[in-house]
Amino acid sequence: MRWRILGALNVLAENGTFTPRPRKHRVLLGALLLNANTPLSTSLLIEHLWEDAPPRSARANLHAYVTQLRRRLHDPRATARLSTVPDGYLLHVEPGELDAEEFERLAVDGQLALAAGEPAVAAARLGRALGLWRGDLVAGTDLPAPLRPAAIRLQELRLTVTEDRVEALLRGGEAADLVADLLRLSEVHPLRERLQAQLMRALYRTGRSSEALAVFRRFRLRLVDDLGVDPGPELQRLHQRILVDDPGLRARPGTGNGAVATRPKPAATPAPVIAGPRTLPADVPDLVGRHDLLSRMDGALANRPATVGPVLVLAGMAGAGKTALAVHWAHRVAARFPDGQLYVDLRGWSAGPPTAALPALTFCLRLLGMAAALIPAGLDDAIAAYRALLAGRRVLLILDNARTAEQVRPLLPAGGACATLVTSRDRLTGLVALNHAARLTVPPLSREAAVALLRSASPRWTDDATLSALAESCGCLPLALRIALAKCADQPGADLAGYAPALAARGALAALDADDDPAASVRTAFATSYRLLPAPQRRLFRLLGLVPGDVTAESAAPLLDADPAAAAGALEALAAVHLLEARRGGRYALHDLLREYALEEGLRTDPQEVRDAALARLNDRYLAGV
Repeated sequence: MRWRILGALNVLAENGTFTPRPRKHRVLLGALLLNANTPLSTSLLIEHLWEDAPPRSARANLHAYVTQLRRRLHDPRATARLSTVPDGYLLHVEPGELDAEEFERLAVDGQLALAAGEPAVAAARLGRALGLWRGDLVAGTDLPAPLRPAAIRLQELRLTVTEDRVEALLRGGEAADLVADLLRLSEVHPLRERLQAQLMRALYRTGRSSEALAVFRRFRLRLVDDLGVDPGPELQRLHQRILVDDPGLRARPGTGNGAVATRPKPAATPAPVIAGPRTLPADVPDLVGRHDLLSRMDGALANRPATVGPVLVLAGMAGAGKTALAVHWAHRVAARFPDGQLYVDLRGWSAGPPTAALPALTFCLRLLGMAAALIPAGLDDAIAAYRALLAGRRVLLILDNARTAEQVRPLLPAGGACATLVTSRDRLTGLVALNHAARLTVPPLSREAAVALLRSASPRWTDDATLSALAESCGCLPLALRIALAKCADQPGADLAGYAPALAARGALAALDADDDPAASVRTAFATSYRLLPAPQRRLFRLLGLVPGDVTAESAAPLLDADPAAAAGALEALAAVHLLEARRGGRYALHDLLREYALEEGLRTDPQEVRDAALARLNDRYLAGV
């Protein structure tokens, strides 16, 4: 018996071929075959058949459909084939009977041959695998939502096998015959970098260098216009090799593919396979003072369970350098994730609205190569498709600037091969509690590291006292330090000795704005955190700017004119988003730049009598305790 789902659903039995006519029968058989040799519960099969609107007779109807399918099999073992299990059914399929399983077996054999340097054997096996497809999966049957992830996985594997076969043929010297197919495939899957690279290589090897370069230009424009990212580094390197007419890209002599080479060429290493999206921002070349954090991040990756992908949260105040640290570490470990590195800005602490889960998933699905027409419109289906595409892949996800755990959860892969790095100003305690995330706090730099950063940016500044004074004025905050360096460089003569005292005298926040870039502003960074607070917490934050030194719930209570329990809750809420630093013994501290910002907001918002009354209550509290 042969079961076929790679195309129209049908069964090849001893007495001929049959295809279930009623749609419910096709959906039932499709569900059983997509889960061959796996028990499916009655409730799950009912969901497959009727989704959200099962009739009262659903169980009886399901039993009738199973009976009719058994009758159509014309197999003495029909009942054993489609057996009843506790609260469900199971379809027994022997090895070699299901075309989808045979496809996957041949695909693995072909990929192993390709890895072993046998392109002709690989191309033959992969071609046989693709030849099992007679059309779309279960063609003619609209699969219900619960079955789509399994279908998406097979469709994605089909495309990957197609790319692997193209790679095998390219390595075997058959570039000329591939161009037409690659042009078609690159139009159908316009965001697959690997297909674009293969098309460029095929065009180049057939003497069409200008067309290969045009493919890169069009692809780059599409990425920039649609997604706001550049092609990955492998594709950019291939582009450069074509520009300089790298002989290593040409076909080896004697391959019979009509290559443009006319003289012997040295043996070339095959061009790198572009296996997935690589959208990391540029690395930070002068990251300092983060050796301990980097080591702990490496440890979190090394010590992960085999079945659970690590989730790591970098939390800290605005401007502490969380994104720079995340991107630097991602570049360090990129080789461990050959299937891609995805960077997504969730905009959780930006001036505009945060990126919702569905647009973020859509963005990721497009980067992972899913055609726009196939991307689900609903959140649950998009999550399922996303996790199906990531299943078995080794991908690193950087989810930058997250506001809440709920914003992150739909983007977490399900398997253990991927890793996720999240940055946020919030502690994201929910991810730690429910998703087993490890959390690291990113503090401002130490004084020594801040001085080292200033010195590395301009080695001619060697006066330690001046550098230390500037670091202190900037609160050792990386964002503030980099803005100060840029502002100082704008001054005539770039006189650091004169700039540092002027910054302290003018007020750091006023001086730490880049005039032509609102995003490069310490004040703006603080403001996005402050404006997202509820009104009572904003009020406490402003009043804390009046108080030198640490505070406790007992000292904050008179500022708010509230009881200590309410003050403790408000303090903890500010600490959760790193507008306060929580210290031992129930004490909390404001960073110097945050204190200056709190004072500014208090002067702008609170009347003088309100601030005076808060300080009077605090003084009365101190006097009562003496």
